[in-house]
Amino acid sequence: MHAMGDGSALWLSVESAKVRVVVYDGDENPPVIRELTPEGWERGGRGLYLVDAFTGGCWGAAPAVPYDGPAHPKGKAVWFDLSMPGR
Repeated sequence: MHAMGDGSALWLSVESAKVRVVVYDGDENPPVIRELTPEGWERGGRGLYLVDAFTGGCWGAAPAVPYDGPAHPKGKAVWFDLSMPGR
């Protein structure tokens, strides 16, 4: 699930040692990792927590479009890198 806005667009870049994933959406608000609580099993809010864990913290966001390609004129790009071991 992505942030509020007018939809989203996905962009992938495969490089020799990593895959970069960029998701564009129409929401200008920056992404925030929610605190996980044992008593709070909300329906959402764990996506960035998982991205942070899987990528070792190698993710970020930009208010402007960092790459050529499909994007929203307003909003943000959230990116993360997945390393490719053995390459």
